[in-house]
Amino acid sequence: MDWKKIKAEAKEKIDGKLWDVWKPALIVGFISVIISYIGMAIFGEESAAASIFELVFSLLLVPAEVGYISYMLKFIRGQEYGIEELKAFYSKITVLIVMNILIFIFVFLGTLALIIPGIILAFGYTMVFYIFVDNQELGAKEYLDKS
Repeated sequence: MDWKKIKAEAKEKIDGKLWDVWKPALIVGFISVIISYIGMAIFGEESAAASIFELVFSLLLVPAEVGYISYMLKFIRGQEYGIEELKAFYSKITVLIVMNILIFIFVFLGTLALIIPGIILAFGYTMVFYIFVDNQELGAKEYLDKS
Protein backbone atom coordinates (compact mmCIF):
# COMPACT_ATOMS: atom_id res chain seq x y z
CA MET A 1 0.00 0.00 0.00
CA ASP A 2 1.19 3.46 -0.72
CA TRP A 3 1.11 6.35 1.75
CA LYS A 4 -1.82 8.15 0.12
CA LYS A 5 -3.99 5.04 0.23
CA ILE A 6 -3.16 4.43 3.91
CA LYS A 7 -3.91 8.05 4.75
CA ALA A 8 -7.24 7.96 2.88
CA GLU A 9 -8.26 4.74 4.65
CA ALA A 10 -7.40 6.23 8.05
CA LYS A 11 -9.42 9.38 7.32
CA GLU A 12 -12.37 7.23 6.28
CA LYS A 13 -12.27 5.21 9.51
CA ILE A 14 -11.98 8.30 11.74
CA ASP A 15 -14.54 10.41 9.86
CA GLY A 16 -17.13 11.52 12.42
CA LYS A 17 -15.60 9.35 15.16
CA LEU A 18 -12.75 11.53 16.39
CA TRP A 19 -14.14 11.64 19.93
CA ASP A 20 -14.24 7.82 19.94
CA VAL A 21 -10.50 7.83 19.25
CA TRP A 22 -9.57 10.40 21.91
CA LYS A 23 -11.97 9.47 24.73
CA PRO A 24 -10.16 6.36 26.08
CA ALA A 25 -6.72 7.97 25.76
CA LEU A 26 -7.89 11.00 27.74
CA ILE A 27 -9.42 8.81 30.44
CA VAL A 28 -6.27 6.71 30.94
CA GLY A 29 -4.06 9.81 30.77
CA PHE A 30 -6.23 11.68 33.25
CA ILE A 31 -6.13 8.79 35.74
CA SER A 32 -2.35 8.61 35.39
CA VAL A 33 -1.91 12.33 36.04
CA ILE A 34 -4.26 12.24 39.04
CA ILE A 35 -2.32 9.33 40.55
CA SER A 36 0.92 11.25 40.09
CA TYR A 37 -0.48 14.35 41.79
CA ILE A 38 -1.92 12.32 44.66
CA GLY A 39 1.48 10.70 45.24
CA MET A 40 3.22 14.08 45.25
CA ALA A 41 0.58 15.60 47.57
CA ILE A 42 0.79 12.78 50.10
CA PHE A 43 4.53 12.06 50.11
CA GLY A 44 6.15 15.19 48.70
CA GLU A 45 7.47 15.91 45.26
CA GLU A 46 10.96 14.36 45.43
CA SER A 47 10.48 11.56 47.95
CA ALA A 48 11.19 7.89 47.42
CA ALA A 49 7.77 7.04 48.84
CA ALA A 50 6.10 9.11 46.10
CA SER A 51 8.11 7.24 43.48
CA ILE A 52 7.11 3.87 44.93
CA PHE A 53 3.48 5.01 45.13
CA GLU A 54 3.57 6.04 41.45
CA LEU A 55 5.27 2.78 40.45
CA VAL A 56 2.68 0.62 42.19
CA PHE A 57 -0.25 2.55 40.77
CA SER A 58 1.27 2.69 37.29
CA LEU A 59 1.50 -1.11 37.40
CA LEU A 60 -2.15 -1.22 38.44
CA LEU A 61 -2.96 0.96 35.43
CA VAL A 62 -1.39 -1.49 32.95
CA PRO A 63 -4.66 -3.43 32.37
CA ALA A 64 -6.40 -0.16 31.47
CA GLU A 65 -3.60 0.63 29.01
CA VAL A 66 -3.99 -2.82 27.47
CA GLY A 67 -7.73 -2.18 27.37
CA TYR A 68 -6.97 0.98 25.40
CA ILE A 69 -4.96 -1.10 22.92
CA SER A 70 -7.88 -3.51 22.63
CA TYR A 71 -10.30 -0.60 22.14
CA MET A 72 -8.21 0.87 19.34
CA LEU A 73 -7.67 -2.49 17.63
CA LYS A 74 -11.42 -3.12 17.64
CA PHE A 75 -12.04 0.40 16.34
CA ILE A 76 -9.54 -0.03 13.50
CA ARG A 77 -10.81 -3.51 12.63
CA GLY A 78 -14.41 -2.29 12.50
CA GLN A 79 -15.51 -4.51 15.40
CA GLU A 80 -17.84 -3.61 18.26
CA TYR A 81 -15.93 -1.42 20.74
CA GLY A 82 -16.80 0.44 23.90
CA ILE A 83 -15.25 2.26 26.83
CA GLU A 84 -15.69 -0.89 28.95
CA GLU A 85 -12.60 -2.24 27.17
CA LEU A 86 -10.54 -0.11 29.59
CA LYS A 87 -11.51 -2.41 32.48
CA ALA A 88 -11.80 -5.68 30.55
CA PHE A 89 -8.26 -6.88 31.30
CA TYR A 90 -8.19 -6.49 35.07
CA SER A 91 -8.96 -10.20 35.35
CA LYS A 92 -5.54 -10.79 33.74
CA ILE A 93 -3.66 -8.27 35.89
CA THR A 94 -1.13 -10.80 37.20
CA VAL A 95 0.18 -11.84 33.80
CA LEU A 96 0.22 -8.21 32.61
CA ILE A 97 2.26 -7.04 35.60
CA VAL A 98 4.66 -9.98 35.24
CA MET A 99 5.11 -9.13 31.54
CA ASN A 100 5.77 -5.49 32.39
CA ILE A 101 8.34 -6.43 35.03
CA LEU A 102 10.07 -8.91 32.69
CA ILE A 103 10.25 -6.31 29.94
CA PHE A 104 11.80 -3.84 32.37
CA ILE A 105 14.36 -6.39 33.63
CA PHE A 106 15.40 -7.55 30.15
CA VAL A 107 15.68 -4.03 28.73
CA PHE A 108 17.57 -2.87 31.84
CA LEU A 109 20.02 -5.78 31.62
CA GLY A 110 20.46 -5.19 27.89
CA THR A 111 21.18 -1.55 28.56
CA LEU A 112 23.70 -2.48 31.26
CA ALA A 113 25.51 -4.82 28.87
CA LEU A 114 25.74 -2.12 26.23
CA ILE A 115 23.26 0.56 25.34
CA ILE A 116 22.47 -0.84 21.88
CA PRO A 117 21.17 -4.26 23.10
CA GLY A 118 18.82 -2.45 25.49
CA ILE A 119 17.46 -0.33 22.65
CA ILE A 120 17.02 -3.41 20.44
CA LEU A 121 15.18 -5.24 23.23
CA ALA A 122 12.95 -2.22 23.91
CA PHE A 123 11.94 -2.10 20.24
CA GLY A 124 11.56 -5.88 20.18
CA TYR A 125 9.04 -5.85 23.02
CA THR A 126 6.81 -3.10 21.62
CA MET A 127 4.23 -5.57 20.30
CA VAL A 128 3.86 -7.66 23.48
CA PHE A 129 0.55 -6.15 24.57
CA TYR A 130 -0.89 -6.25 21.03
CA ILE A 131 -0.09 -9.96 20.89
CA PHE A 132 -1.67 -10.34 24.34
CA VAL A 133 -4.92 -8.68 23.21
CA ASP A 134 -5.23 -11.07 20.26
CA ASN A 135 -4.17 -14.23 22.12
CA GLN A 136 -4.69 -14.41 25.88
CA GLU A 137 -3.91 -18.08 26.54
CA LEU A 138 -0.11 -17.88 26.76
CA GLY A 139 2.22 -17.30 29.71
CA ALA A 140 4.05 -14.02 30.29
CA LYS A 141 7.42 -15.20 28.90
CA GLU A 142 5.75 -16.64 25.77
CA TYR A 143 4.37 -13.20 24.85
CA LEU A 144 7.85 -11.73 25.10
CA ASP A 145 9.25 -14.53 22.93
CA LYS A 146 6.56 -13.98 20.28
CA SER A 147 7.19 -10.26 20.21
